[in-house]
Amino acid sequence: MVIKDFTFSGEFPNFMVQALLASDDSSQEKPQKLTIGNLDYVSTLNEKELTSLIHTVYKAHQEPKLTEAMKSLVGHKL
Repeated sequence: MVIKDFTFSGEFPNFMVQALLASDDSSQEKPQKLTIGNLDYVSTLNEKELTSLIHTVYKAHQEPKLTEAMKSLVGHKL
């Protein structure tokens, strides 16, 4: 993945930051918009921390996992 750009959404004081991610290859896929967090938090990160956050959020969007509540309800009658 390649970071194409960063965008902002929302209104003061709750701006959110999105990273626009594109495929490494030369495909013409539309870039994926990934919300990475509140501007107040994201603006405190250095380059290494921001890269790590983007990887973490991207991975979380690719691999949904059961929550503890979901796990505990498996097999229960409704």
